[in-house]
Amino acid sequence: MARRFLFLYATNACGHQVAAQAIRNNLHALDPAIETAGIDFFTSHYPNIAPILSRLYVELMQHMSATWDYIYDSPEIAARTSEFRRFFNFINKAKIHEDIARFRPDAIVCTQAIPAGFVARQKLDGKIPVPHFVVITDFVAHPYWPEYEVDNYFVPHDEIKHRLVERSIAQERITVTGIPINNDFGRRLPKTIARKRLGLSPHVPAVLIMGGSLGLGQIPEAISELIAWQREIQLLVLPGYNQRLHDALAESYGGNPCVRIFPHTDTVPALMDAADVLISKPGGLTSSEALAKSLPMIILKPLPGQEERNTSFLLRHAVAERCSDIRRLPGIVERLLTEPRTLKKYQRNCAALSRPRAGRAIARQLLKMLS
Repeated sequence: MARRFLFLYATNACGHQVAAQAIRNNLHALDPAIETAGIDFFTSHYPNIAPILSRLYVELMQHMSATWDYIYDSPEIAARTSEFRRFFNFINKAKIHEDIARFRPDAIVCTQAIPAGFVARQKLDGKIPVPHFVVITDFVAHPYWPEYEVDNYFVPHDEIKHRLVERSIAQERITVTGIPINNDFGRRLPKTIARKRLGLSPHVPAVLIMGGSLGLGQIPEAISELIAWQREIQLLVLPGYNQRLHDALAESYGGNPCVRIFPHTDTVPALMDAADVLISKPGGLTSSEALAKSLPMIILKPLPGQEERNTSFLLRHAVAERCSDIRRLPGIVERLLTEPRTLKKYQRNCAALSRPRAGRAIARQLLKMLS
């Protein structure tokens, strides 16, 4: 009988959903008979307040960064808010139980902490009888991940495993796999071929500028500084789903041959192959994709919480540089582009840290654990 896996995440078109989809794709590749389903825990179960929560989350990170940074990594806050989170889940638990009863999964896989906490609590109360797996999609294990009723944690790196062990989670329940990404990032195109397919000059340096699915960060400022630099360069810009930013950039730079603005696209693997350097927010998925492509990162203004922790991780492993002053950006780019030994060192470090087959590894482990 075919296995059924239910994936729970928070917010469509974000890293949690992309990670879940990567695992689902690999499960189907391993056994086409397997059935999977994915549910956006917020939008599906809190349709009236999900947009408000999403906006509040962004506003809190952008305008009350110190507060969010403290909340994010505080075990005390996590403990004090546990009852509130339990009530928040209680008011809509009937809906998720309907979904579970309808799909009848053999296992539930959570790629975000809020649905993971809900499932763990329901298992503890005897309401969910199937195995529960957690996939951590940042280079940090914050205190909101549940410490009980999780059959196995799939984590990005040994550092995260050690952090969970410090919280008294048994080593046997932790598997180091990397962060699951699309398999296309594990396949490499030669730079000249990738540039030719994208209609780029094969010999002019290319810098990829991204802001995640929401198009956040200093994208306009980065473009402005690099254009003012007056060096021959190709700027490849991805504003994500931020249509307002896309339109503003198209209006400002639509006639500039040095700037190419791409809509949200599935050509990111080819764009990373074409680029020499990535300027981006350090989201867990974007960072893992860049590592898989051996593409050094320049990090601009990381958001507090997970992005700040991801930045620290990437800097420790010498795969990225942090630009705290946008005016320094051209100098950092120039050094990377004109010092081949420095660029090669970063590329080697990226290759050593990358786990491009994490999705396949997790899929195999899931099947093994259910066999």
